[in-house]
Amino acid sequence: MKDTTVTVLLVDDDKVDTMAVRRSFLALNIANPVIEARNGIEALDRLRGLNGYEMVPRPCLVMLDLNMPRMGGIEFLEELRGDPLLRRILVFVMTTVVGIWMHGFHFFSYFVPQGVPKVLLPLLVPIEILSYLSRLISLSVRLFANMMAGHVMLEVFGAFVVMLGAAGLLGYLPAAVSLGVNVLLIGFEFLVAVLQAYVFAILTCIYLHDAVHLH
Repeated sequence: MKDTTVTVLLVDDDKVDTMAVRRSFLALNIANPVIEARNGIEALDRLRGLNGYEMVPRPCLVMLDLNMPRMGGIEFLEELRGDPLLRRILVFVMTTVVGIWMHGFHFFSYFVPQGVPKVLLPLLVPIEILSYLSRLISLSVRLFANMMAGHVMLEVFGAFVVMLGAAGLLGYLPAAVSLGVNVLLIGFEFLVAVLQAYVFAILTCIYLHDAVHLH
């Protein structure tokens, strides 16, 4: 049986950050293997199995920092997307790390709404922080719900095709209709997949913009 364990390639030159990620994985009981790379060049070598590095097992995903020596995150992404063998690899950019690196502790002013009376800050700042941290959960649930709804519909109408087809002559026409609906649903699933990819790309740009420019 083919191994489907996802390997995480952690691309970050800051040892403190990589240790923090490993501790988080340990605390959350995430047992996926983690391979570290200190810059974009080393990450590409590991993905390609060049310069003495063993190729990172597939499937894999990349957790990427943007500010690194030799080759930064943006240059790494351009190189990755230009390689036909690597362009399908999932990449997660650590936007919070980018914000803290660029702004230091001033990054936390992001959670302080502008123009709000100071008396309301003890109420609004926790809400802003909770909203920021809940993005991961809310977006994951959104994607899961879209996938689950489509898959359930496919399975339901697929079951109709089998059951009605087995009923004999009277069931052939309804079975054909159910099969047609299933074909339409597959097309609809492709449409939803494209829309979700577009939405998540836009959200990534928005979150990076917020991390760089704050308010």
